[in-house]
Amino acid sequence: MKFSRGAALFLLAFGVWSYLLWPTFIRNIWASDRSWDIAGAPTPYLIVHLVIAVVSLVLGTIIGVLGWRGLRAARRAGSTGEAGTGETGAGGRTGTADTGRAGAATSAPAGENINDSSPG
Repeated sequence: MKFSRGAALFLLAFGVWSYLLWPTFIRNIWASDRSWDIAGAPTPYLIVHLVIAVVSLVLGTIIGVLGWRGLRAARRAGSTGEAGTGETGAGGRTGTADTGRAGAATSAPAGENINDSSPG
């Protein structure tokens, strides 16, 4: 998948925003009177909100990493003068064929026709 520079920046900003927002939310929930019962045990209110915050931090991390990688790829493509964002194909090399799909490039020994089904 290719991201534009603007989309990559947006994803990266979303990841940073997640790390600014959710730790503050966790501290506020932790300190809330509704988070602990009289015996000092966590309430369902605390548990549910901690799960929401942790999932949001994980998703923010994934989205931020995608944005960072997209931004780096866009910068690399811009500095080398290549079109696109430097998406890699088979073998991790830019611009190589994807051999995992039907009709994709395949290789055969020199002089051998891979489409010839006649015996030897």
